[in-house]
Amino acid sequence: MNEKEVRITRNAVKIKKILDGTFPESWGWFDIIASIIVPGYTWYMVDDVAFCCVVRCPRKNHVAMFGVLPEYQRIGYGSLLMQEVFKQSKESRKKTTLMVRESNPAREIYAHYGFVEMKVIKGYYKNGEVGYYCER
Repeated sequence: MNEKEVRITRNAVKIKKILDGTFPESWGWFDIIASIIVPGYTWYMVDDVAFCCVVRCPRKNHVAMFGVLPEYQRIGYGSLLMQEVFKQSKESRKKTTLMVRESNPAREIYAHYGFVEMKVIKGYYKNGEVGYYCER
């Protein structure tokens, strides 16, 4: 992968496109727009094909959304985003947290990046699926 740049975005249309192409239960327009205008939420994007949304809380930076369009997975986009998230957490001296579905194959990737599954939350997702609260 050539030199790609992680940048902050506020483009709801591009965010929605990646969300819809990545998640079975995508956020609606209201949630996306609200997250763009509410202080503390930051959307990072790479090449309009990968993004993550980080919520800055007092003691943690929580990855609320993380997605890479399927045709662009496994070629480094996710790694670039993770590096940016970890950089921000290090600079702010906060831990990084996220929630992940039990069925999400990215659980292995998150473990590779040092996330530890701290808590199991039954029925966390709309479809009743288990969620894992993870910290790094």
